[in-house]
Amino acid sequence: MGKFIYRLQSRKVATIVALTLGLVLLFQNCAPPMTMEEDTLHSTDGGDSKYRLPAAFNETLNTGVTCSVSINSNNIPINGTLTYTITSTGTIPAGFKIFAYGSKNSVADASEIIPEAYTSFTITHGNPGYIGGNYVRYFQIRDSLGRALCQTNAVAVTLQGRICTLTTSSFLVKSGFGLGMTTTYGAGTAVPAGAILRFYGQNNGVDIPAAPYPVTNYGYYILPVTSADVGSEFVRRIAVHNADESIYCLTNNIRFRAIP
Repeated sequence: MGKFIYRLQSRKVATIVALTLGLVLLFQNCAPPMTMEEDTLHSTDGGDSKYRLPAAFNETLNTGVTCSVSINSNNIPINGTLTYTITSTGTIPAGFKIFAYGSKNSVADASEIIPEAYTSFTITHGNPGYIGGNYVRYFQIRDSLGRALCQTNAVAVTLQGRICTLTTSSFLVKSGFGLGMTTTYGAGTAVPAGAILRFYGQNNGVDIPAAPYPVTNYGYYILPVTSADVGSEFVRRIAVHNADESIYCLTNNIRFRAIP
């Protein structure tokens, strides 16, 4: 009888242990997965992924690959051509992409806002005039899985032409409040008579149709944020069009997120 009771108690303890382990596994499986916001730091600092490195970075990432960038000129006239030449050492795997980072007139731009990816080591841009400004660019080569292999030095270049710069009061805006946007114009740049201003950009990574700029204050605008916007991420830039619809001046992009 004693042995029988001992066996029952042993089976009971084993059953309780099994049930406890099962509940632990169940709760682990039911835990919410890590979100993109938790896994990256791009909501307030302007970066676009956890693989972004400081602009001053110029070392290998223990990958055996190094890279650098040079430009054909530090001053590009209107209708001139800017060429970035990227050189590398080590083995670059198939499926790589080259991502651009940087700023325009000291405001985050390039992949800091919307990723720009290339598959060529020679990158050429024309200067139509309306994108005039002071640019800083550096590049990162990533493998097909998005892992950084190397990052170049930063280079500065001036594109001659009309200059307009868009800055924002915050990267996080609460529902019921507005986002203040300031547009500044460089020397010799002013909104022409009969000009038409429009917003361009993205909502949650999807391009939006051009939207009218609804006020006549061309230096400051407050964009309202409602409860319907909460949880969304927005990118905006302003284009100043001449009366004939040609572009007179184009700002950099800004990015912001609506929160409760």
